[in-house]
Amino acid sequence: MDAGPAVQELLHVSEDVRAVVVFEPEGEITAASVQDDEAAELAGAAGALLATADKLRPNREALRVEAFTPDGDVYVARSGERVTVAVAAPGSTPALVRHDLRTILAEQDAAS
Repeated sequence: MDAGPAVQELLHVSEDVRAVVVFEPEGEITAASVQDDEAAELAGAAGALLATADKLRPNREALRVEAFTPDGDVYVARSGERVTVAVAAPGSTPALVRHDLRTILAEQDAAS
């Protein structure tokens, strides 16, 4: 899978981020820093997290979901017709990763 310029930039500027996948809500992957099978798995898990978050607040669409585990941190952000999932090192700095994700989403939206 092609790691688009915005994905490459995110990996370059964010020392905590280890993997990034950008995908459309229906699951089509548009850019990824990992192999196709891993990208599909990450996109599926991120989509499921957003769908679950949407059910928790039925009148509002979830724009962001974060999960922190001993093995790593997962950040999912939705912007318009794109979703980005980033996997970061354990103990990453959430505010910095969120900022970097907003930047990549803005770059992806501008490229559309």
